[in-house]
Amino acid sequence: MPHKIGQPEVFEALDSLTIPYRYYESPHDFIDEDDMEFWKQCGAVRCKNLFLRNHKGDRHFLVIAPFYEPVSIFNLEQHFKKGKISFASDERLQRVLHVTPGAVSVFGLLNDKNHETTVFIDDRLPEYPVVSFLPNQRHAIITLSFNDFIRFVEYTGNNFSYINLST
Repeated sequence: MPHKIGQPEVFEALDSLTIPYRYYESPHDFIDEDDMEFWKQCGAVRCKNLFLRNHKGDRHFLVIAPFYEPVSIFNLEQHFKKGKISFASDERLQRVLHVTPGAVSVFGLLNDKNHETTVFIDDRLPEYPVVSFLPNQRHAIITLSFNDFIRFVEYTGNNFSYINLST
């Protein structure tokens, strides 16, 4: 099997769950928002993954939404009712999800052995049959069905819920 870019445990988990997925490599690191040809080729919605923390630093949140949809931190604070919410530091990102900035992904939950992270999924995401995520590294993308994405989140053992981020 040729070497795949990404954390090996991501592929092992998907295979053990018998989750079908497609794997794509790109010379780009997926920071360029205008790489529409690549996203057309994948046939999946591009997802943004925001790793956040509460003001005390004792709660972590992974917010997953369609990439091109706005996410208001203020609205999240109102929903969470846990005080001020901010982006987690690079050190916290590394400690909890074991990923680097720019490579945040739902697959980082595999590394969250203490289930410190609560996942919030934009309630518009189920409208998309296929979603995409980094395999915990840049330069590659994994696409899978929305239902299999939910199966994966359930497998990690992290709490999750849907949230209306459109307001």
